[in-house]
Amino acid sequence: MAETPEEKEKLHVDYLVGEFLKYENHHRARFKEAREIMDNWDCVPPPADEDWMNQVPSPATLEAEQTITPRMFTALFPNL
Repeated sequence: MAETPEEKEKLHVDYLVGEFLKYENHHRARFKEAREIMDNWDCVPPPADEDWMNQVPSPATLEAEQTITPRMFTALFPNL
């Protein structure tokens, strides 16, 4: 048994760290999936895994959106 307060504190810290690591290892897949969903919400671009993928992020400008949107609408709904 721990006799001094420092020894008791070390035992408590070791126990808590061990329990948290067990919890984290058990839910690792869930945490990874949640991280991917949060990255999508935060507009984090997906990793460029292939050499041919664009390495420079280039968001669409307002002018590009104004040009593309009517064309897509016409392509999707030609009779309207």
